[in-house]
Amino acid sequence: MLQVLDGGTQPPLGPLSRAVVVDDWVFVAGTIGTLDDGTLPPSVEEQTAQTLENIRSHLEAGGLSLDDLVSLTVYITRREAYGAMNAAYARYFAEPFPARATVVCDLVHDDHLVEISAVAKRGARG
Repeated sequence: MLQVLDGGTQPPLGPLSRAVVVDDWVFVAGTIGTLDDGTLPPSVEEQTAQTLENIRSHLEAGGLSLDDLVSLTVYITRREAYGAMNAAYARYFAEPFPARATVVCDLVHDDHLVEISAVAKRGARG
């Protein structure tokens, strides 16, 4: 049975669920670094950190944490942003790190610099 989680303050940008639970698995849709007031931080590093905070919020709505993440896909708009994204990302995880792919691509809006989708499994790391 599919359960929908919603840990956000802003409505999604389309007909989607922010996160869904299937058994012990949580699938987090592409998430951006929107602040509670609906704005985005200006830098890649700040957007990465806020995006991970938003993912944390979605997971916590289902009783999980960032420690339960097993795989993430990070989308960035410029190859040159990789270092700044990685610096912010590294502050959120410790070994053993979740699997990750990083893709350079266009995002839906010009002010979106980072988007992250994720998969978590309840109790994955403990």
